[in-house]
Amino acid sequence: MNISFHDTLWNMRNEDLLLRLKLLKVKPEIKHKGGLIDTLKRAYAGDGLRRMWETLSELEQAAVAEAVYHSDHRFQGGIWGADDLWWISRYDGLRAFRLTELGAYFIGMEADFVPSPSTSTLVLEVGGNLVIRHKSGTLEPADRLLLEAWAEKIEPDAWRLNRELALSAVERGQKAEDVAAFLRSRDPQPLPQTVEGFLIGAERDGQAVRFSSEALLFECRDEETAERICLHKTLATLCHRSGRKTITVPVAHAEKFRDGVRKLGLGVV
Repeated sequence: MNISFHDTLWNMRNEDLLLRLKLLKVKPEIKHKGGLIDTLKRAYAGDGLRRMWETLSELEQAAVAEAVYHSDHRFQGGIWGADDLWWISRYDGLRAFRLTELGAYFIGMEADFVPSPSTSTLVLEVGGNLVIRHKSGTLEPADRLLLEAWAEKIEPDAWRLNRELALSAVERGQKAEDVAAFLRSRDPQPLPQTVEGFLIGAERDGQAVRFSSEALLFECRDEETAERICLHKTLATLCHRSGRKTITVPVAHAEKFRDGVRKLGLGVV
């Protein structure tokens, strides 16, 4: 039988143990568990009571239950409402919680997330010189973050698209099309071709070099040794020459490379 935490407290209050321990002179009549739970909830925040309770012996638990009961007049007031609850605090005994559409997408329960249509009042003016001006409406914090991820601030209400910032944004995973869609939704005029071209170019160039894998750089004692290794039939598939005396080896091939070099009668330190 699974006995809840507050059931344990309740049972402790009514057991003869309290009388035997002389903690009570007369066994009181207690009508509602709600009174005990209500006071304990007010006396301790969060999970503090549970952590304290689990460190106590049976004697100490009985003493705490008795002390709390007699030190708080609310126990005598017939407090109702929590008799059937099996938790102490708002988090203890949590069994379910509601997910938003974004939360479901974030933890992988939904494949896609479509944000609600914007109700923004923001109006921007996007110029062919790559300058974006705040004309009217409210510039929300999220709007400012997006703008300043791609453009440098040049005036209190103006930004200029910046190539270095744009490349960094692409490297972080931001998409130029999202920026273009944001600007189109805030400017009643079509985006200038120079801005379209800037965003397309930034996304293309921002992904020009991709991380493939980690590699180790080995330095040979001389050019002849490096050439001997790189021309070997098997080792040639595991490494490549990267300098007069240096050889680059992918981390995944490191052990095979070392074994192959040893078979040539050479050591790797």
